[in-house]
Amino acid sequence: MSTKQLLIAGLLLPLATLTAATSFTGPPVQDDADAAAMQMPRPTEAHKRMLEGVGVWTGVMKASYPGMPPMSSKVTETVEALGAFHTVTDFRAEFMGMPYHGHGLMGFDEAKGEAFGTWTDNMSPHTSFMRGTVEMEGDTTTIEMRYEAPTPMGELVPHRNVSVHTKDTYSMTFFMGEGDAEVQTMTLDLTRSE
Repeated sequence: MSTKQLLIAGLLLPLATLTAATSFTGPPVQDDADAAAMQMPRPTEAHKRMLEGVGVWTGVMKASYPGMPPMSSKVTETVEALGAFHTVTDFRAEFMGMPYHGHGLMGFDEAKGEAFGTWTDNMSPHTSFMRGTVEMEGDTTTIEMRYEAPTPMGELVPHRNVSVHTKDTYSMTFFMGEGDAEVQTMTLDLTRSE
């Protein structure tokens, strides 16, 4: 055997011995705490209620911003489940005479006990980050979200919306401003079509 072969064999033998020794020790032992930590999280009742909104919704959006004429548009909103914890929304309407296309993500933060969401659309470079409450009574779920969003003129101001869901109906009322300066700006009235 050459010196090179002896050197390689000398390096491989300890490695082979170590590999053989570890392969006979069996699987690692997990205690109950490790097993519990590895379990997948389970959806809460709030998650389940949000996912009841999965489907296609159609209806009417009415807008009445201060200083602007009232507007009305047909709306289609498609809500899909993203696993058992989130929904993704595709929203289409017409706004100020132009096509309006928005996307939202929604979920429930169990640790904080809050709903959360994002909203972005084709009419603004701004993404809204929302937080709010979920209330469940009978088959009705009410979600109130607060966030900062631009006015039609582009100024960022506080907003909130309140949505009320039942199995086949869905309404949302939008407000802009705070306190005594808060004004209602839009309403959505939708019914499940799929």
